[in-house]
Amino acid sequence: MNPLKDDSELTFGSYNVDRFEGELSWHPVRDKLFWALQLDDVRLGDRSLGLCGDEGKECLVTPDSGTSLSTMPSWALEKFHSNFDPVKVECDEGDDFLQEDLVFVIDGVDYAVPSHHWYNRSIDESLESGGHCQPVI
Repeated sequence: MNPLKDDSELTFGSYNVDRFEGELSWHPVRDKLFWALQLDDVRLGDRSLGLCGDEGKECLVTPDSGTSLSTMPSWALEKFHSNFDPVKVECDEGDDFLQEDLVFVIDGVDYAVPSHHWYNRSIDESLESGGHCQPVI
C-alpha cells in the first residue's frame, strides 16, 4: 500500500505534506552517491564524542529512514565505544531509555536520537537484573 495519495505529488527532493508535521531543515548533499551530509559534531547529550575534526577523515552522515541499524566507520566506532566502560553492562528493564540522546549536528541543527533507538537491552534470565544493555551501532 502506497502511503502517498498520488505518486504524481512526489517530486525529487520533496516530501509528502500529509505525512509530516513541523519545520524542515534542508542541507547540502556532500556525496550524491550515498546522499551524505556534512556533520559538525556527534554528541551524547551535551558531550562531544570527538568524532568530527580529525585531520584527513571526513565526518559525514547518510540519513536513511529505511535502515534499521546505525553504522559508523571502524575508527569512529572505536571512539564511540570508548565512551562506555564496559560496552556491555548488566541492566534492569527500562534502562535502555535512560541513556542520553545521541545527537547528530548538521549545519548547526541538532538531530537527537533517543537512547532506546541506539542502546538496547537484551533479556538474560541468568542475571539478577534480568538483562544486559549495550550500544547497537
